[in-house]
Amino acid sequence: MGEFKKEQFASNITIYYLDIFKNNKNKHYQSIKDLLIYSWKSYFFAKKLLKKQQFDLIHAFFGIPC
Repeated sequence: MGEFKKEQFASNITIYYLDIFKNNKNKHYQSIKDLLIYSWKSYFFAKKLLKKQQFDLIHAFFGIPC
């Protein structure tokens, strides 16, 4: 499902941290291409999660990396 970090905050709360899919060379600059790639990959990551289980609530914090 791509690179991500998963943290079990509580028995019923799981937090997924998605990688911005960039190397360390220039992490603080995002081109249009970078943003589109991130959006594409994160969309399919979320879609796969939704196929695996049902969620009561989804809280997306910063939809686009900055």
